[in-house]
This record gives sequence, C-alpha cells and structure tokens, in this order.
Amino acid sequence: MIGRVTQNSISNEFLFYLKDRMKEMNKKQTDLTSMSKIRIPEDDPVGTTLSMSFQSRLKEIETYINNIEEGQARLNIMDSNLQSATDILQRIRELTVQAANGTYTKDDTKKMAIEVDQLIRELVNIANSYYKQSSLYGGHMTDTPFKVEYGLSEDLDYEVVKKVVFMGNDGIVMRQADMNDFVQINLSGNRLFASENTVIKSTIPGTGFVADRDQVFKIDGVEVFVAKGDNLETIVDKINSLNIPVKAYIDNSTGSNFLVIESTIPHNVTIEDIGDGNVMETLGIVRKGAKPPMNYHPEAKVFTMNLFDVLIKIRDDMLAGKQQNLGGEDLALIDNGLDNFLRYRAEVGARFERLKTINLRLNTDIVYLKDILSKVQATDIPEAVTELKMLELTHQAGLQIGAKLMGLSLLNFLR
Repeated sequence: MIGRVTQNSISNEFLFYLKDRMKEMNKKQTDLTSMSKIRIPEDDPVGTTLSMSFQSRLKEIETYINNIEEGQARLNIMDSNLQSATDILQRIRELTVQAANGTYTKDDTKKMAIEVDQLIRELVNIANSYYKQSSLYGGHMTDTPFKVEYGLSEDLDYEVVKKVVFMGNDGIVMRQADMNDFVQINLSGNRLFASENTVIKSTIPGTGFVADRDQVFKIDGVEVFVAKGDNLETIVDKINSLNIPVKAYIDNSTGSNFLVIESTIPHNVTIEDIGDGNVMETLGIVRKGAKPPMNYHPEAKVFTMNLFDVLIKIRDDMLAGKQQNLGGEDLALIDNGLDNFLRYRAEVGARFERLKTINLRLNTDIVYLKDILSKVQATDIPEAVTELKMLELTHQAGLQIGAKLMGLSLLNFLR
C-alpha cells in the first residue's frame, strides 16, 4: 500500500536532502580552508588514531635526536681529550727513552723531570674535564673525580704532584637513542687512567668462615648475595660467576686460606658491604664503615698502580738518575697506559659512529612519517576541489527541481 504523499512531506524531504548536501559542501570548504580533513575524531576515527600514533612517534624521535646530539657532543669532547692525553704520553715516552740512554747530564734529566711534572698536571686537568657541569670520567660524580696531593720535592725548589687519587665511581651514564636502544656516553676514569691490575690480598685467614646470616656486598657496582651458611669457597665461586672484570681465588700457600681479589683489566676494584653486612670486612678486604674507593682494610695487602703513579715514578726516576728503571719497567708501564688509551679511544669512536647511524635512520624516519601523516591528515586539494564542484552542481540542480516542486499545490492536480 502506497502511503499518502502530501506537499508538506515533499517539502520536508527536499529540505532534508538540501541541508545534508549543504553540510557536505561546508565540510569540503572547511577542509580546503584549514588544509586538514580531520579536525575532530568523528571526522575519521581510524585516521585520527593513525595521526595520533604518527605524531607521538615524531615527538619521540625529536627527543631521541636531542639525546643523540648531546651524546655526540660529549663523545667528541672525550675523543679530543684522549687525543691530547695520548700526545702527552707520547711526549713523556720520548723523554723516558732519552733519559734512559745515559748520554744526558743530571741537569738535562732534571729539566726532563720538570717537563714531565708539568705534563702530569695537564693530564690531571684532562682527567677532571666537565661537560655541562657533569664530570666526563667521574661516573655519577659531579665534583672533581681526581684529587691531587702536592709536596715539596727534594730535588726541585717547588711543590710537585705527589699523588693522584680517583675519588669518583664507575657509574654509567646512558642516553636513550631510540626505543629500547641505549648508548653509554661516558668513560670510567678508574679504568681509563689505569695502568696495572689491582690485587687485594687479605691477611686475615678465612679458614672455617661461614656466613651467619643472609647479607649483600658489592664488587665493581654489582651486588653479590651471600646466603646464611655460605663459606669462603662459595663466596669465591659467586664472585667468579659475575660478568665483571674481576676474579677471586684462595691463597693457601702458607697453610691458611686467604681471600685474594684481582682485576682482570687494569682498574681499581671497588668493594663494599651493603647495609649491616660484614662479609668483606670479616674476610679482611674492606674497612668497617668506609666507602669506596679508598676503603680497603688497613691490614690488607693492596697492589695497584694508576697511570699517574707511573708518570710520577718516571719523573722521580729521572731526578734520581735511575736509567735502568727508565729503560725497563718505566717504559713498559707507560706503553701499557698508551695501549689502554688507544683501546678506549677506539671504543669512543665506535659509540660515536653508532649514534651517527641511529641519527641518520631517525631523520629518514621523520621524512617518511611526515609524508604518511600528510596523506592521513592533510587535505588532498585536487580531490577536494573536484568533490566540491560536484556538490555545487548537484546542489544547483536540486534547487531548480525544488523550485518546481515547491510551486505545486492541490489545485494543480484538480484541473
């Protein structure tokens, strides 16, 4: 059955479609003027989700690139520092070779020693370098990581460098270069300015030692959990199972068991009992209540030599005329220091190249993401203009038809 058609129903239906078409025209005009086809989520729910995802990723990349640029700046400074330090060591090596050959007078070797002392001071300045108020080689330390002790020399009429002690830590400074991608942007001064492996030998026998409770100690920043009942052998095994450049063993050459801890690469090993733990104190390795790095037990035998110790020894051997030392162990020690610097300089270069590669990839991602975002969010001008013209054409046609329909009345059908 066909429903009744009235003039009012014709007018209402005409106005409904007219308003709908005008709404579409208004949207197309707004798309063209705003250059965006998504202004509120209901315009395109899927496109809105994609747009938010792409914009979020672009913000992330911007942050990552800032981190990368800061990391590259720090690594560039460190590379420059290492180059300067290498030049200093090369110069001291040349002076050591000259002083060892026996053709120079005591006054000549004294002048060489004075130059070495000045070069040591400059090397200390490099070791205490900063970037944006943050120490480059002190780990998480912001204060001066290398403390210098001066004293009057018997052979010179002024104070010379007597001792340089590392007071920082082995804290690692990282920067996030991408999602789940972190790059270390510092070097440990403890390892960079090292020369010989550290050996810490207890003089307190550990024979019969058994832990009386669960406790924790740290070695090179890594926690070691000691369970109640653990003996000396168990603790040695736990230390050796760690992924750190340290090994432990038991010296029983005298009939008693003494704990020995030794580094496997040149650096000063940091050890401390945590909380109320006392394992390392009881075994004669650390001093009660003291914090690393200078917290070794007063009765422990500690064998360690950093690069500054080597250079101070070379200077003093020059002043004392110890040519045999200069041409033998001194030369070997400074060669160890040079090898160490070259190894870490290569590591800095590798990190820089990694950041450079990531930076290039992220900048390429920005180009692609912006292109995709434009396609999702921005108005396609040729398409929008074409659709607007079609809507205008159908709108005009609709108005003409409507004018004819609206002019009809009941009298037109009663003729």
